[in-house]
Amino acid sequence: MCNFLSAIAYQNGDVFTCPEYTDSHEDMIEHLGLSDRAEKLRNWCRVEFTPSENAAEIGDPDKYRLTVDDTVPDWWAGVRDRVRTKLSDRIRKMVIASDKTLLLGGCWIIVGGKVTKSQRARIVQMLNCEVQYVVESKVGVLRGNSTVGELWENSTVGVLRGNSTVGVLRENSKVGELRENSKVGELWENSKVGELSQNSTVGVLWGNSKVENDYRNPPAAATAPTTTTKTTKKPGKKKSKKTAKRK
Repeated sequence: MCNFLSAIAYQNGDVFTCPEYTDSHEDMIEHLGLSDRAEKLRNWCRVEFTPSENAAEIGDPDKYRLTVDDTVPDWWAGVRDRVRTKLSDRIRKMVIASDKTLLLGGCWIIVGGKVTKSQRARIVQMLNCEVQYVVESKVGVLRGNSTVGELWENSTVGVLRGNSTVGVLRENSKVGELRENSKVGELWENSKVGELSQNSTVGVLWGNSKVENDYRNPPAAATAPTTTTKTTKKPGKKKSKKTAKRK
């Protein structure tokens, strides 16, 4: 499985990566029209520049690990430092540590501050920060005390950890997993939460929204977890006494 940040490195030290759209080496190979035959004759290889396991170091490329996800070519040692420098520069350009009103497309790592709106963007990870509105965007992991106010349309969040929260999911938005003390306030329309575990919570489900699997209190026996699905109609406005009398 290809991981963030995936890239194609060339024998001359050039690098191709497009994290806004994919971490798949195969997608990049197809896009570039490269031949994957005769490995010994290739002037390129698959590489990954992966963050430290310490979540607090996600924004520091000096802590990242560069590996060849391929047969290591004879020329690799001569270009390794150049490839690392270029990928480090790419990570630094992704990092946001202060307030920003709009993220329009692109790939980002948010390690502080507040973002008002993310539109058609990929957010790899959020750490102790806030995004108010996520529209047609993808969020990988929320950690620490990160919060997302609302997810709209086809937005997704992969995993919520620690004390992270999502206020409202609307339309076809989706959260994959909630862990530890993470929380989702409300689900609307066709929004969905894949899994709940540990002390995570979901507040209110409206319309066709649902929680697919609840692992928070598994039975003692090793049986499949039960699916928790609750559908509630949105309450209407109360009629005033004056209106009632007229009828």
